[in-house]
Amino acid sequence: MRFFGSAAFMGSGILRLVEVDGHGIPRELALHDFEIDPLTYEELNAARANQPITLSLAIRGAKMHPSSVNINLDPGRYTSSITIESKLTCAAYGLIEGGWMVPGIYSHKKCTYLLDRCAFKDVIALARKRNESLQQCDFLGWLADPGAKINFIPVVLEGNSRKRPTAFDLPLHAYEVEEKLKKALPLAELRPNAEHAALAASNLLDDPAFSIDNDRKFLSDVRHFLLNAIPHNRRQTVISEVCQIADSHNVRRLSFTCLAVISAILSNPRDNPARKLLKVNELNTDGGLHNALSDLRSLKILAMMISFLPHERLMFCTSDKNLAKFWVALNPRNMRMKNGRATWDISYGEEWFPGIDKTLFR
Repeated sequence: MRFFGSAAFMGSGILRLVEVDGHGIPRELALHDFEIDPLTYEELNAARANQPITLSLAIRGAKMHPSSVNINLDPGRYTSSITIESKLTCAAYGLIEGGWMVPGIYSHKKCTYLLDRCAFKDVIALARKRNESLQQCDFLGWLADPGAKINFIPVVLEGNSRKRPTAFDLPLHAYEVEEKLKKALPLAELRPNAEHAALAASNLLDDPAFSIDNDRKFLSDVRHFLLNAIPHNRRQTVISEVCQIADSHNVRRLSFTCLAVISAILSNPRDNPARKLLKVNELNTDGGLHNALSDLRSLKILAMMISFLPHERLMFCTSDKNLAKFWVALNPRNMRMKNGRATWDISYGEEWFPGIDKTLFR
């Protein structure tokens, strides 16, 4: 079945496709209870934050909703590819297992949105400057829907001063973020509250598994490799040295930090999300190191949360396109617990890790 009309997401997770024939008779196919495959790197690269976005959605296992009109289909589940030319912009990119999705579309089933500082600022800015409802201007505005669950711990964890938040900073910042979100998104469900968000952020900062102290030393020691392009005939030698430096600082070779450095060295500097998110020219400052490592830590938190909570639908919203592109390029997937530890698979795409010796990661 092919439709040549309009498509829109309605309330309660329903995708409605509308077509009108030459006699003005409409037919409407309403789909629900489906899964959507993540969007691709190419679609992310083409997306522009201030322009309407066209979505190519791969729908799996959809049921026809009883509200369909003039549709004659056998009962069952359906799979389809649907192109939606939306009038909405996409200020933030939602990172999920296996790729990304625009935030609002992921709301077709209950989910929890995690915000970073960039996405938080965009939500507040949208609420301040728009006269119409947030849902009518940007997909990030769908977080204003009743019952949208928002976790703002990553905002608190990152702080707002380009350095590690102090024990005094955390509760003040948490309450400030909570109050601004309540004002911008009064119908959303903020979980946890400010008090618990500050406590969780404090625990994460003190947890060795999420500490960025070793990563900070590692980045400082490998920064000179990132300042200028490494000749092709020396790259494998340099990558081996980078891995040895990571070992010396107890930084896992498969950590997001180490992978970002390796990709920054190996891939094309003209379109290199790893290099851009590291902001190489700022790594000689404490603030630059803190910002880069806070972003990479957020990816680790997301991956570990998905591994620990496989039945939760989690999405991490960021307006940092290079951070989003790095996640999608790695394609973290198959997140699971193994021997009491969170683990996942990644891709060593030739575009991002050309000529990489995979034995370095065994």
